[in-house]
Amino acid sequence: MPITTIRFTSGINRELTNYSNKGGFYNSEKIRFRSGSPEKLGGWQNANTSSTFNGVARTLTTWEASDGTSLLAFGTNQKYYIAGGNSYSTIGVFNDITPLNATTPTATLTNPFSTTSGSPLVTVTDSTPITVGTFISYSGATAVGGITINGSYEVISVIGGGYTILASSNATSAAGPGGGTVTATYKINSTAPIDVSPSGWGISTWGTGYWGIGGSNTTC
Repeated sequence: MPITTIRFTSGINRELTNYSNKGGFYNSEKIRFRSGSPEKLGGWQNANTSSTFNGVARTLTTWEASDGTSLLAFGTNQKYYIAGGNSYSTIGVFNDITPLNATTPTATLTNPFSTTSGSPLVTVTDSTPITVGTFISYSGATAVGGITINGSYEVISVIGGGYTILASSNATSAAGPGGGTVTATYKINSTAPIDVSPSGWGISTWGTGYWGIGGSNTTC
């Protein structure tokens, strides 16, 4: 049988059908094209880090610094992080670089904390607009109910006149309002960890509901 040269068109063409796209590629997985020919990707390596992060991350951004350091950055619905190393497989620690709230970066609170005996739940009296999942740092606080609220805390719930946080230990008594003069530093407000799709025609499954009434859907 004589040798026949077969020439393929580089790239993935989804505008044609699999049958009509003769001499081309209709679908692929884990390949790239170099000089017009396909080759398999080299694969992946797990990042060498034991760090954890808060929130839900959906996009990573990688680049290389002028000194050759590999950098990785990503944002979640709660915080923003950056890490670096000699290679992307040794990126190291996730460093929290979340910016402060542009409207209210800091505030001075007077006796803002109230505790419940035997519980880590602490109620904070604070008029600053805040959302669930936002992180706030406190400094200068004195003990209330056997615990001292200094450091970074996540907002657990928003209530009238303030919000609640969780201390690292249970309070020994019901006390407060107390804590003295406290400086609060606010990170940017957290957003929802889910994506809520808009309502309208074609959102739900075919034939669902009454004619002319748009559907709605919520997806992660």
